[in-house]
Amino acid sequence: METIAVYWEPVVRVYGYEIKRNISLIELDLPFDKLEAAGERADQLARNNKGFTMTLVQQDSERRYRFCIATDNEDADTVVRIFCQIAATSDDVLVREPRKVELLSFHGPHFQDRYGIAEATFSTLAQSDILIYAASCTGTSVYLIVEEGKAEEARNILSASFVVPEPKARKDLLRN
Repeated sequence: METIAVYWEPVVRVYGYEIKRNISLIELDLPFDKLEAAGERADQLARNNKGFTMTLVQQDSERRYRFCIATDNEDADTVVRIFCQIAATSDDVLVREPRKVELLSFHGPHFQDRYGIAEATFSTLAQSDILIYAASCTGTSVYLIVEEGKAEEARNILSASFVVPEPKARKDLLRN
């Protein structure tokens, strides 16, 4: 007999929130056979110290993909120029104008042990006017790319569902 345990708490505890500002989101709309080239260009950026905050690939249809890269504003033109090299080889690749965005991320101690983290995130923010351009969820982290100037508001709204607990007094920690 197997026992399955599910961690649950009414308000999810998180380690804290991080906001990264002054970033741009560059998106490519491309067919499957161009994904490798996009990955190679991202690798080229990393080798040339043009780092990026986040990348993700989303399948839009059966054979089309959306490749997103979030980078510092000062590197956005370089990223666009590099990805336009792919578009120059095919009429089937679209490079979108960079969007000024912010990244909001938070990490939880028990995200892997409970269900509903993504649902709680999106349903809480659905009641606001905050646009989420891209999102990525891992076993312990949530990353949201939101419009510029909205990450702080998103964090405040999410604080109803995700709380950063106050640290216990040192004396209390020593007793436990």
